[in-house]
Amino acid sequence: MAEVVGLAASIASLVELAFKVVGYFNAVKGGEGEKGRLRDEISSASFLLLMLKDRTSPNSPNAPSLQTMTALASRHGPLNQFKECLELVADKIAGCNGEGLLRSAVTSMSWPFKKSEITQLLASLERQKALFNLALQDDHLLVHPDLDYRAC
Repeated sequence: MAEVVGLAASIASLVELAFKVVGYFNAVKGGEGEKGRLRDEISSASFLLLMLKDRTSPNSPNAPSLQTMTALASRHGPLNQFKECLELVADKIAGCNGEGLLRSAVTSMSWPFKKSEITQLLASLERQKALFNLALQDDHLLVHPDLDYRAC
């Protein structure tokens, strides 16, 4: 039970980070189509995570199995991969003007991503979203804790 509560807290912090990253997009000029697609993927993955978090409550009749939840939180599992994607986006946006996000709130920056980077990010986010969706269905046969879900 404690594992599930800890996982719910981890999911909540990931969703908070996701919303923060999506908010950063407002400070960046350019990349309008890419920015929108990336924002939409992050937001929809976050929505699935919120649903998972709600289902981790002890009173939920649709709670995913402990095996499924453990697989999500494994070292190279979908939750960690989602976190890495979010941190990559946040770091790239924060570092593109050399002064971090504090300054970005005041001045606009240009879109720091190359098309190939966006393609990789979107592919990774789509995989994670699919795995989050499988976890919601409690399809623990398709999400395994020993597998490495990284793109590379």
